[in-house]
Amino acid sequence: AYCPKTKTKAGEIRTIIIPEIASGNTYESKLIPSRELIRRVRKYLDDRKIVGSRIVVSGPIYRDFSIKVILEFKSNIFNSESEKQKIKENLVFYFHSLVGDKGDGWEFGKSVTVGAILKQLEKIDSVLSVTETLIYDNIADVAVEELILGEEELPYLSSVTIIEKGKS
Repeated sequence: AYCPKTKTKAGEIRTIIIPEIASGNTYESKLIPSRELIRRVRKYLDDRKIVGSRIVVSGPIYRDFSIKVILEFKSNIFNSESEKQKIKENLVFYFHSLVGDKGDGWEFGKSVTVGAILKQLEKIDSVLSVTETLIYDNIADVAVEELILGEEELPYLSSVTIIEKGKS
């Protein structure tokens, strides 16, 4: 659960919850709490709140974005499609709301930068060099240097396009 530092315009304390990953789901799906989970958390908090406080419980606001990377693999890589899939899985995992970043989940409001993407790509042994990295804000429908998130937003990586340098 996450409580933004600022209250809503109506003076309510907002609590944002993210459900666990259901068995059988992958890291590629948005984690949206059910109405029942929201109701149960709201009841739990209502029973323990300071008198006069108003609490709003909701799921996260996801900001959809895509990544396009042009890179070159090391010469000993023969199955580049398999390596591309590993890179995609690595990036989806890295930006995940529960397990991403350093293992505790991506922070609410933390921007997505080209530098963060490059840091992840550096960790992948099969990558020799990265020529270009683009972040595409799917909501604004534009390429950006940095995906700036609001205090209550989490990034959601909807697609990764990997192009091998010199191959189309």
